[in-house]
Amino acid sequence: MFVNTLVLRTEVDAADEFTRHLARARDAALGAFGHADVPFERLVEVLNPERSTARHPLFQVMLSFENLRASRIDLRGLTLDVVDIDSAVAKFDLQLTLTEAFDGDGAPNGLGAAFTYATDLFDAATAHGFADRFVRVLETVVADPAVRVGDIDLLDGDERSLVLERWNDTAHEVESSSTLVDLFEAQVRRTPGAVALEFEGRSLTFAEFDSRVNRVARHLVSVGVGPESTVGLAMRRSLDLLVGMYAIVKAGGAYVPVDPDQPRIVMPTFWLLPLRLWC
Repeated sequence: MFVNTLVLRTEVDAADEFTRHLARARDAALGAFGHADVPFERLVEVLNPERSTARHPLFQVMLSFENLRASRIDLRGLTLDVVDIDSAVAKFDLQLTLTEAFDGDGAPNGLGAAFTYATDLFDAATAHGFADRFVRVLETVVADPAVRVGDIDLLDGDERSLVLERWNDTAHEVESSSTLVDLFEAQVRRTPGAVALEFEGRSLTFAEFDSRVNRVARHLVSVGVGPESTVGLAMRRSLDLLVGMYAIVKAGGAYVPVDPDQPRIVMPTFWLLPLRLWC
């Protein structure tokens, strides 16, 4: 049942004021309502997205707003009330339902919010985290509607301590003249047999990793890569991607990550490394 359902994608620019972001989202929604006569199933048919039993074909998160007052019918000697049935079934990965509440006199009395989520993807603690962040965002933008989107703090005190002070506490002293290549080669000398990379069941020791990096770096140098050179890496996440990054740096160049899944665009002039041929 997709009555009044709109599939929306709204740009989020961290530099925008929240009021501007809200206006952009409103324009997107109103523009979509301008095509409300197009049946949802027709949209799916025309777009023909890749089908998967693991996810919805067009969107994964649903926002629903329910502003219908509860019905009440009084009959002679009998009173009927509407009772909601909780089917406890998640139709989407994540759904946020906002419900308008009314007091006994029928006057608006705030909003209720409920998250429904797929338990294959999220647990109760994660859903509670979503709720806490949602409330945190609302409190921030109500207090200052002109706040920059990027300045809205989604983390609480404990999360900030965990992320900023523990997970990212990687600071250590190095020689001021050391380069990334120097640090890498020093680690290879210290632990040549230790595992340097693991990905999808494959692994490379530091010695193996260094050997592959050197082979690719020598090829890059032979074709002219050096200082001030930029080399495009059009590769998906893999062991080879890391080999390419370090090889380019060893050759003296700079790597430019290119997502091969993005639409083709006109690229600036730089070397493009066919890494799979050399690893």
